[in-house]
Amino acid sequence: NIYKIEHKILTLSHCAVMKNKDEPTSFDIEGIKFSHWDFNYRDGWKTDAWIASSEIQSKNFIDAINIFSKKLSKLIPRISLICQSYIEFSIEPFLIHEVSKDIAFFKYIKDVPGGGLMFMEKEQEALKELLNHTEIPEEFYYYWNDAVNTVGHSAKLLLMFSAIEALVKKNGNKDWTLINKILGKELVEELFGTKGQSNAGLRHRLVHGE
Repeated sequence: NIYKIEHKILTLSHCAVMKNKDEPTSFDIEGIKFSHWDFNYRDGWKTDAWIASSEIQSKNFIDAINIFSKKLSKLIPRISLICQSYIEFSIEPFLIHEVSKDIAFFKYIKDVPGGGLMFMEKEQEALKELLNHTEIPEEFYYYWNDAVNTVGHSAKLLLMFSAIEALVKKNGNKDWTLINKILGKELVEELFGTKGQSNAGLRHRLVHGE
């Protein structure tokens, strides 16, 4: 079976490959056509999005979308490296249509604003408490602030690890008793490994590209 797939890519990079006059702001690579979403010569790049499209031969639509997604997973990080701007496809909508039939599968995703959290009397008291605990280093708050504001699990985890290490360092050394008190022995071993086996911990694997 042949499946035609179209997938939205959310990105701040504007596709500006103009070699094809009939289809400006588009290019083909690895069997996938990338086009800017909603471009015209009068208004320019009206949206912060691309469309990736391709035809995939497969025995069913699930295998087809998995083949397509695997290709995007190879291409998008490389585009990210080149463009140095926000780009994401995995949580964006896509359409897959078996060419020989009149039905299609459409995964619809709608962007919605984030929900606000209340800073109330208890939060005010917590702020006062934290200001009084001068033994907590400022670096801990800086790292945690960046972790809260960061998109992406790898980046969040690495910043949280740095925050925890800043919190428990004494004279340049980690206070493992305090780390165990905060996280518990099982989670400490999962994140930091064991004595002599730190390379098995999640922190080490993320830092060293594993």
